[in-house]
Amino acid sequence: MAAAWGILLIVLAAVLPVITVASNHAGPQPRVSLVRYYGRDVLWLPAIPFLISIAVGGLVRLLIATQWRWPGVMAWALAGATVLAALAGFATIIIGVYILPMRFLLCLSASAASSESSASRPTA
Repeated sequence: MAAAWGILLIVLAAVLPVITVASNHAGPQPRVSLVRYYGRDVLWLPAIPFLISIAVGGLVRLLIATQWRWPGVMAWALAGATVLAALAGFATIIIGVYILPMRFLLCLSASAASSESSASRPTA
């Protein structure tokens, strides 16, 4: 689900008109998308949460498949970094609002995988 949200962020950066362009006319000003205003190079910014969600998904699968501890720790670290990035983005620019759902989804998947992994480990 977090990866789908990441793809949606990339699509919205390309098509959603959020930048107001000043014109010489009175009344409402025209709006353009981030890609239209800044160019295609801006797409790396919304791609970062998508790539993080793919990495967390891979780590969760590895945690469940191998029962090693480090994939769970790394998944939590990436989810925590996304939380911090969303908070920083929320405080500085409006993009943090769009990353908020992803941080909850990543933390939920890391938590579920950690609990599933610990429940399936044999007790001594």
